[in-house]
Amino acid sequence: MLQFDSELYPWSQSDDALPANSKNIKKASGWVRSLYSEGGTNLYGAIQTSIERKLDNTRANIAFVITDGEPTSGVTSWPLIQEYTKDLNSMDVCTEMDSCRQKWALFNFAIGDNAPMTELNKLSILNMGQEQFQIFFK
Repeated sequence: MLQFDSELYPWSQSDDALPANSKNIKKASGWVRSLYSEGGTNLYGAIQTSIERKLDNTRANIAFVITDGEPTSGVTSWPLIQEYTKDLNSMDVCTEMDSCRQKWALFNFAIGDNAPMTELNKLSILNMGQEQFQIFFK
């Protein structure tokens, strides 16, 4: 898990998946409840950090990205974000033979009416995801 605004804030420094035991679930739930929105949106930085994680051939390698708006810091051009993500997430980038069997499936979720759904959908489709949905608050 990774919180992002202009900066990136990982929940854990480890790339390893943690067991879904009560202690880790409680800790993760508390971290999620403490999240808040401020600053810019370094969308590509968050995606890059997520898909550069080590692949695990025994699990589904899925990255979920939740955003509320346009990218405003780091790489902000949608065509570049989409190109860089697709290139970085390409199976050609693999360095170890075992981890070249798959790449990260990227799913994007939009919150609010300022989120760019068309661009997020394209980003997901280019990276083994699918069209996403948008959540509106009244």
